Amino acid sequence: MMNLHLTSAKSVLANHSKLGLSIPTKVTEAADAIGKLTAGIEALRTSPDELASVVVDAILADRDPATDPQVVRALVANQLVTDDLNKMESIVTSRFFDAYRAAAKPLIEQWRTVFNESAKTIELELKVLGRVNLANDADVILNRGGDIAEHFIAARDANPRCELVRDTMHHYGQTSRQFEIDRQRKWNLVVVPATLQQWEALELGERHTTWQLAAMGLTLEFASPAEYRARLAEHEATREARNLVAFDRMTGRQPNLASDMKRLTPAAQS
Repeated sequence: MMNLHLTSAKSVLANHSKLGLSIPTKVTEAADAIGKLTAGIEALRTSPDELASVVVDAILADRDPATDPQVVRALVANQLVTDDLNKMESIVTSRFFDAYRAAAKPLIEQWRTVFNESAKTIELELKVLGRVNLANDADVILNRGGDIAEHFIAARDANPRCELVRDTMHHYGQTSRQFEIDRQRKWNLVVVPATLQQWEALELGERHTTWQLAAMGLTLEFASPAEYRARLAEHEATREARNLVAFDRMTGRQPNLASDMKRLTPAAQS
């Protein structure tokens, strides 16, 4: 009945709930309205056999089928479902996405809170566990004895929570159409403010888990859409500066610091 875009948005809300977070009331109400409409439409549907049955009943009871309440109701219900279904679905879906997009700030701030809490756990447990592979080194880690199991469990639980936040943020951007995260090349910038030099040296073009990023010595810092775009812009500015230096060397051009910096600022490029 509803489109794939809506299904994806509902998955975002499901992830939000998995994180133990409350969904904004207006979003919940808009989502419930879709379910209520779906149920109402199903109640309106009348099969050809049902329609024929009420017509027969009217005739046998010496009632005019053209004015019989049951027949009229069945005909009107069928007409509504047949002629206005897409329009009705469009109305409730549009209302849902209006509420969904309007909730961007509170949703993202909740995700930031969850990420920061879990990231803090990762950074603490990294000091205890060291740069281990949480997926493959469990036996080695647990053999250390003492309270190491508690530290391992804390790290193992915090890492997927951070990843769920990342996935949820990405899919929210897609489904709300308010921002886009480059999942192929710049995925890790959502959670680490890495410089371009760090990016290249650590091969961050490939996705790494939050635990792996912390183990590389990177600072964990969740980015809002605006902060993510700023990190991208910083990379592009650094890359452009390199190109200018290379050009100057190749051509013998004397760099003009004021002019070059003006060219490289995001404001000058907008």
